[in-house]
Amino acid sequence: MSVEATTQKVQELVAGGPGFNYSIKFVFNEGGVIHLDRNDVSNEDKEADCTINMELSDFDAMMAGDLNPLEAFMGGKMQLDGDMNVAMQLSSLFN
Repeated sequence: MSVEATTQKVQELVAGGPGFNYSIKFVFNEGGVIHLDRNDVSNEDKEADCTINMELSDFDAMMAGDLNPLEAFMGGKMQLDGDMNVAMQLSSLFN
């Protein structure tokens, strides 16, 4: 999936979900960014409470429920910079 298509899926998740009270930025190794700030989703490279670096395909697998965020972190598929508590809130988005 492209960054643009993935961004659209994140927007749909946020719109239908319980909300996310932090800012988080996903930086993809292939290039591209998704920035989530409360319920606002963009491709702007802005400051965030937590930055996650990972492959776009792994992020897509997380959104599909095929990759657990904790397992992705423990398996080295995602690297965190910033507030780890924010990253722990991701499960509320992907369930």
